[in-house]
Amino acid sequence: MEREEEITSKELGPPITKSEFEIVVNEFKSKKAYGVDNIAAELLQALDEVTKYALYRLINNILVYKTVKISGDVKKSIMLMLPKKSTSKKCVNTEP
Repeated sequence: MEREEEITSKELGPPITKSEFEIVVNEFKSKKAYGVDNIAAELLQALDEVTKYALYRLINNILVYKTVKISGDVKKSIMLMLPKKSTSKKCVNTEP
C-alpha cells in the first residue's frame, strides 16, 4: 500500500466534476449514513444548491491540494442539541 504523500496528482486523476458529484449524492440510498461522520444521505440530498456547491468545492480542494483551506467564517459555529426522541423534554444522555 502506498503512503498518501507518495501518490502524485497525476496518479489521482482529474478533479471530480460537478455532475459526477451530483450523480453520486443523488444515488445515495435512503436511511443510510455514509462514512465515519454518520451524515445521513437524506441530509446531503436535501442541501440547497449553494451548500452543495460549497461541499463540492471543499471535496475537490481536499483532493487537489491534500489540505483544507478554512476561512475565518467557517471556524465559527453554533451547536444546537436536538433530542433523539420527539417526547424528550431535555437533551440528556440517558444511557448508563
